[in-house]
Amino acid sequence: MTDNSGEMLAEIWVALKPYLDKKERQDAAHSFIRVAEDYINLEVQRDDLVVAGREIAQALTDLIGDVDYEEDDEEDENY
Repeated sequence: MTDNSGEMLAEIWVALKPYLDKKERQDAAHSFIRVAEDYINLEVQRDDLVVAGREIAQALTDLIGDVDYEEDDEEDENY
């Protein structure tokens, strides 16, 4: 996929979300992210994906964990 794949997937999710039953959205978001994982690097595209909403953000956190920006900053300082 392209560099803007995360943005594209976020837009697809936002377009589909109104058609999903509210009770099923979190499960659907998990499935959506699991499929996306086969095509993109979720960690790289995470910032573009989380704008799609709470369900996608939670699915990303569940699948790849929280992003610890402080730890990344400390690593950069060691160079």
